[in-house]
Amino acid sequence: MHWGYAAVYAHRTKRVQSCRLTSQQLSVGNIYKGLAQTGAWGCFDEFNRISVEVLSVVAVQVKTVLDAIKSKKTIFNFLGESIKLVPTVGMFVTMNPGYAGRAELPENLKALFR
Repeated sequence: MHWGYAAVYAHRTKRVQSCRLTSQQLSVGNIYKGLAQTGAWGCFDEFNRISVEVLSVVAVQVKTVLDAIKSKKTIFNFLGESIKLVPTVGMFVTMNPGYAGRAELPENLKALFR
């Protein structure tokens, strides 16, 4: 089932963000922050278009959210700020690995999205 349909059936707000090489870790982090605070689901389309340097930072951000969920926290530290956590948050990615100029995802990031 497509993640967007699953979001509708689960009565979750969803957001699709198209990624590009110029995506910055702070802007991606702010989207994760918003998802975590609202419990919404987000899909980062063509995730592997983001530069490898930014992907490394994003891996830490995703892990921070997932660790807070696993620890059943209601408030956690994200980007230097204490924020509310709604544990229904969902984070998804799509990729087109065959195209030129696409980054290989770091193994630690692949593991977070399995």
